Amino acid sequence: GCRVALETAGSGGTLDAVAPALPHVDCYVPSLDEAAHQTGETEPRAIVDRYRRCGAAGIVGVKLGGRGTLLSPAPGAFIDIPCLPAPGPVADPPGAGDSLVAGLIAGLLRGMDARDAGRRGAATAACCVTAVGATAGLRSFEETLAIATAGG
Repeated sequence: GCRVALETAGSGGTLDAVAPALPHVDCYVPSLDEAAHQTGETEPRAIVDRYRRCGAAGIVGVKLGGRGTLLSPAPGAFIDIPCLPAPGPVADPPGAGDSLVAGLIAGLLRGMDARDAGRRGAATAACCVTAVGATAGLRSFEETLAIATAGG
């Protein structure tokens, strides 16, 4: 009955290692580099489709760096999540991708749909880069939500 999120690091490992978990995972959003290494695909929708063919039933997606994030909340459904402007000068970009996933998960756990949770994740990433260190720039849920909803 618990919700499961999967995170990989480095090259992302192999699809053979990840695939058995995918039918049991509620959220998996690797970086483009990790996903391309795993799947052999370079196009984000093709990557998501490959994960779906492995049985992924939850939210899957691909972090695209400065191009945003592609999320798929269900087979055949795609949501483009844009990067959001940092609420201050950019000081330290590393950690933004992990912050995006953390914000996405926080939003999902609070009942947001995938689009709103994804925007909340993008806002978390935008905050992350404003201070040195992976967590120093993070803000409260409410402050981050205000950034996510600003401008639509």
